[in-house]
Amino acid sequence: PMNALFLNNLAATQLRLEQGGAVRERRVLHLHARHPLGEGDTVALADLRLRLRVLDVPGHTEGHIAFYADHPATPRLFCGDTLFSVGCGRVMSGSFAQLHDSLLKLRALPDATQIYCAHEYTLSNIGFAKQVEPDNADLLRYEQHCLDRLSRGGDTAPAALGLEKRCNPFLRFDHPKVLQALAARPEGRPDDSRSAFRALRVWKDRG
Repeated sequence: PMNALFLNNLAATQLRLEQGGAVRERRVLHLHARHPLGEGDTVALADLRLRLRVLDVPGHTEGHIAFYADHPATPRLFCGDTLFSVGCGRVMSGSFAQLHDSLLKLRALPDATQIYCAHEYTLSNIGFAKQVEPDNADLLRYEQHCLDRLSRGGDTAPAALGLEKRCNPFLRFDHPKVLQALAARPEGRPDDSRSAFRALRVWKDRG
């Protein structure tokens, strides 16, 4: 089940965070989950001293969930394929409306939240974001930051949600600059927030 795979991926990600890249296989194997999880449930990982709140975030898939660790200093979000750095997941078995609402839910989390997503798509996502907002100074600075990290053999995770709100078009679909870019396309200006998100996601899907 997706929830079980997500929890296993979460464990591996958190172990990398806590142990500097050295994932101990024996500690991952015993974290197999076989219980359905949903909004408001809590998962406690005693070995990692981590308590996670489950968030329903459908859209990429109909039953997608995320895990949120509400730490006062450094909140952490393990969001799978719902949100990426400067991007978001495709709509697969869910709907555009669901993914729109899920991203609004994640956007409402504190700016200090550190985002751990499931794939390293950041540079590709930045390429699309620059089509939408070519003059976004935060985006251009973040691109250089990511290039520097990747050139040293690192990766771009975690990403800070506060910065994502300034760079990620899929968290900015209702921003005037993004709406202006959408209005310049053949489809014209979207009627509402959900239409704007759908138009943006379709734009990226079509390359």
